[in-house]
Amino acid sequence: MAVGAVLLQKNMDGILQPCAYTSRKFSSSERNWAIREKEAFAVHWALVWTDHKNLEALQNPCQLSPKQVRWALFF
Repeated sequence: MAVGAVLLQKNMDGILQPCAYTSRKFSSSERNWAIREKEAFAVHWALVWTDHKNLEALQNPCQLSPKQVRWALFF
């Protein structure tokens, strides 16, 4: 069992194109997790892997617009 992620970017025609792929195997203890935990871990792992320094501003709600605060709730 493993987890994987793909980084996509829209091209000039608005079509999503893959830019990068990554994956890793689950450890022996991670293989014992419930499916729900594995899926949640995959989302968390992919978001951390694709994180960018500029997104750190989302962690300071005092400097965010209301729209950005809503977006930050997802992270």
